[in-house]
Amino acid sequence: MKYSKIYYENNKKGEKLEKEEKIDEAIEVFESNILIHTDTPYTYRRLSIIYKKRAK
Repeated sequence: MKYSKIYYENNKKGEKLEKEEKIDEAIEVFESNILIHTDTPYTYRRLSIIYKKRAK
């Protein structure tokens, strides 16, 4: 499987988890993309938004 497909699937899964308010699980999914060196800005944007919300 190509990495781009994995990135996409993980981003969709993370987005779904966020909508279900399973934030810790969403973070794990997005961070797993970073561990496999994602080049998609979406992953970083979502993590940034999550972390900013948590800091409030």
